[in-house]
Amino acid sequence: MGNVNGHDGITSDSPIDLPNTLDVALLPGYTPEIGDEFIIVSSEDTITNIFDFTNLPYIGNGKLFELEYKSSEVILTVVPSPIYWNGTCDSIWTNPCNWVGNSVPDSIHTVIISADAQHCPKLKTGSFSVGNGSGTQRCKKLILMYGGCLETDGIPVSISNRIQNSGMLRFRGNQPVICEPEAEIIIEDGGVIEVK
Repeated sequence: MGNVNGHDGITSDSPIDLPNTLDVALLPGYTPEIGDEFIIVSSEDTITNIFDFTNLPYIGNGKLFELEYKSSEVILTVVPSPIYWNGTCDSIWTNPCNWVGNSVPDSIHTVIISADAQHCPKLKTGSFSVGNGSGTQRCKKLILMYGGCLETDGIPVSISNRIQNSGMLRFRGNQPVICEPEAEIIIEDGGVIEVK
């Protein structure tokens, strides 16, 4: 990859069954920036499977590569590194003290919540959004590791991206939980979603 307009890719007017491994290398002089996007596989028909292995270069400086699989494209995008909840101070999402690096996530960040957090986030005011950025408390994607938890209580929730749940996700109260058509909720082994 040299820049967003200069990269190799695969284009076909027939179906594509993705191969085993994706190897990505950066050309000298290219510095990836958040938001850089590369369509690396494109088909006029459909794309099946995903790469079994991906060898993506280390970027550093709070950035990494992320693959997105669509029905007719595979897109490689430079995104911010995930932000980890540690719950050091309390259960308030907007308290910087609860986040590794003291940085509250925004709509461009993937959030990871693990079992070793001292407090689970409990969202009781404002609104919460995964994907669309409209909530007062928000993230791009949400990953609850095994033993991790998150609870909303009486606030509106909007989901338009991915939630990957191996922990406990609770939606409580008398407010809507709206899943947009592009929402993807994955419940893995040990994952529970509770709606009350």
